[in-house]
Amino acid sequence: MQQPNDQKLSILLCVAEELAEHISTVLVSTASPYAIEHASDIRTLTDKLDQQPWSAVVLQYELAGSNASSAVQRVRGQGYRQPLILIGGKIGERAAAEALRAGAQDYLLTDDDPQCIADALVRELAKEEQRRFQRQQEAEHAISHVFLRNVVDTVPVEIVVRDAGSRILFANDAFAATYGRKWQEVIGKRDADLWAQHHRPPEEIAAWLAEDREVLEQGVVKDYVQEIRRPSGEIVYFHNVKKPITLANGARCVLAMYSNITERKRVEEELRDTHAQAAELAGIHKTTATYAHEISNPLTGLMGLIQMLIDEPCGPKEAYPMLLEMRNAAKRISEVLRKLQQLELPKTRSYLGREELLDLDDDE
Repeated sequence: MQQPNDQKLSILLCVAEELAEHISTVLVSTASPYAIEHASDIRTLTDKLDQQPWSAVVLQYELAGSNASSAVQRVRGQGYRQPLILIGGKIGERAAAEALRAGAQDYLLTDDDPQCIADALVRELAKEEQRRFQRQQEAEHAISHVFLRNVVDTVPVEIVVRDAGSRILFANDAFAATYGRKWQEVIGKRDADLWAQHHRPPEEIAAWLAEDREVLEQGVVKDYVQEIRRPSGEIVYFHNVKKPITLANGARCVLAMYSNITERKRVEEELRDTHAQAAELAGIHKTTATYAHEISNPLTGLMGLIQMLIDEPCGPKEAYPMLLEMRNAAKRISEVLRKLQQLELPKTRSYLGREELLDLDDDE
């Protein structure tokens, strides 16, 4: 059964025709935009209930037959859930009680007072509007809860809310997975119990609990990076954030978020190493450029003079071996400058067991 249009309140009156006219006159005189229709008997009433949604229905006992509760059940059985008002002076207390249990919203002892009936309609419509609003709020809350649950279970951050007694009120899948459980299995438990089961040192557990108390009592936010050594010996890093929050019931709790940043730390260290190497290489290239400018030109001239002496046919033969050594030494200096200029990834080697020198040998 569809809900009635919020912009127009449709009223179905299954009462005597004269009484229906009086009720209509009273309702029309109000500011609310009522659309009123009349049903002369129960069969017409049930037909009209199938045709469209209604904001409220008024059922007169005399038209309902000898069993008012059956008439009410018949109406409710068609899926109608809006206000249903039963009127009639001859119904009797027992029959009235049965009708109310069957689903009638109200029972009026006088069936000849249109104002009284109209007032009951307005009152029940207001109640129904409140109920509708509450249902809408509950539905939106349920949707928000599902949305929030899907979001927090998707993010790779461990999220948990603890009360002042360190009892877990809320946790996402990532948090529960650290203990090999589902989030439903950690609700209501204390972290200290879970930590103890994972063989965490007592002093570490005490430090975490003291930190939670500080967050609650002083209203501070904790934001820091923690290094943890796992039982396997692996070292991991977490970015921890703890902050105090107040729930709707006024209870003060700790919202904690733990992000595993081990991989990020590794990448950062690699970047720092890369930057350090780049800075070192830049320094080498700067120095090499200076050497190349200051040494290469004189060295080229020296090598030319040595070669001239080697090529001189009248030169002293006993000096020939020394000239060759001088030429080879000059070539070695020139080769070192070339390697320094082409250096991309500095490597070092030990010298005399104490110093670290740049390794320029291609075959090592």
